[in-house]
Amino acid sequence: MTKKIIAVDLDFPKQVEFYGPRPNDKHSTFPKRQKLRGKLRLVTSQPTRLSIIEVRFKGSSQLYWRDPLTHSLLANRMHAWKTIRKSKHILLQDGTIPTGVTDLGFEITIPGYVCPTYQADYMNVNYIISAKIIPVAKFAKDIEVEKTIDIRKTLMPKDIAYGMVTGYKVPRTSMHGKRNGCLSWEFKVPKWVCMGNDIEFEGVLKSLHDQLLVDMIQVDVVQEELYHDDGSDQGRRHLTICPNIPSTYLHPPLSCTIEFQFPLSIIDKGTLRSSVQDKNNTLVKRDVLNYSLDSPFLNVRHFIRIMIYTRYTNHHDNQDRKSPPICLGLPIYITERIDMSNELPDVLPSYRSVARDGERLPDYVTQSYDEDNEQQVNQDEDEDDDDEEEEEDQNRSNGCSLEFLVDTFGQSRHSRLPQRTGADKRGKNMVIQERRLDDFWLLK
Repeated sequence: MTKKIIAVDLDFPKQVEFYGPRPNDKHSTFPKRQKLRGKLRLVTSQPTRLSIIEVRFKGSSQLYWRDPLTHSLLANRMHAWKTIRKSKHILLQDGTIPTGVTDLGFEITIPGYVCPTYQADYMNVNYIISAKIIPVAKFAKDIEVEKTIDIRKTLMPKDIAYGMVTGYKVPRTSMHGKRNGCLSWEFKVPKWVCMGNDIEFEGVLKSLHDQLLVDMIQVDVVQEELYHDDGSDQGRRHLTICPNIPSTYLHPPLSCTIEFQFPLSIIDKGTLRSSVQDKNNTLVKRDVLNYSLDSPFLNVRHFIRIMIYTRYTNHHDNQDRKSPPICLGLPIYITERIDMSNELPDVLPSYRSVARDGERLPDYVTQSYDEDNEQQVNQDEDEDDDDEEEEEDQNRSNGCSLEFLVDTFGQSRHSRLPQRTGADKRGKNMVIQERRLDDFWLLK
């Protein structure tokens, strides 16, 4: 570090929060952008001339999948790296900073379509803000400092998350289906649920056979992960079963509404033992669930797994005949819960200013440069016209991350698996067909 510069540090909020739309909003999308404001603090012992001061924002996703069941050099692997978003902002160019403490403010625009910060077993999404100071001296070294920042997204509206509005109910989707000559079903499932809450939904079962009886219904949650590389159409499928004991309903009544519930929070972490099994090229384990995600290398889906055990009664010989269990997967979006964050006090390095009257920070102009990859949409950082922002919001709404909520009921933009669930254009009434038992393996 240059002898004249004593300390350099970045100060900005530790996380950027994206909240879901309000119930009366026209568009069901995340905010199209968030402004991150911070400052770069420099502490100098004497006036220092600098060539350039710039702040960079960079987000990247890294894939490092390896077959966990093969312990050899010949194990299947997938490695990939991709830049999600990067931008550059010039704070000072060919200027002199005075003695003492100098704060340079900056503002970074973070679009709403970027993925949230995510940590999985074989993939992560990280964001970094860095500052680079280039002195004028010929042999002086550049000064660089960087800090990580978390981008968090939730479908819960901000007013609800902060407890300002009570009585809010998540919109529900109707899902129905049947097994010919056996049973029909209809469920009303919330579109999303916060991580750590209980999933509550209702359903109605109707018999299509006079001698059909339902002995038991079991409800739990299955997490489906698909790791894939952009260069290949084949991915690696993982299934994670919630470690909580399935909710069991014995001899449920038919042709009437049944209230179902399953907790997402881990009840007993001490008994959790994660073990991986290979079932027809699908890795299955019982572990803690994560929230839903749609990213370049990983798609995370969640399903409410319902097992319905039925049997046919025979009044002539008093013998019952059991039928194969009905396995259903109701799609649901699990979103992150964002707690209220308190602002931390300023903990940047302090220095008693000894600046003289004649020492002034020269005027400078801030310049910003966006360096997105080819798949991102270019946007103007200096929009002042509200009409232009409204038009851009409509054009961008198809590319934002909340589209994944609709994609959960249809086809995902990054999905590599064939869709098993059909939906109409509005996504309010879905047809839920049976799933094979090799799709949702039962762990004993």
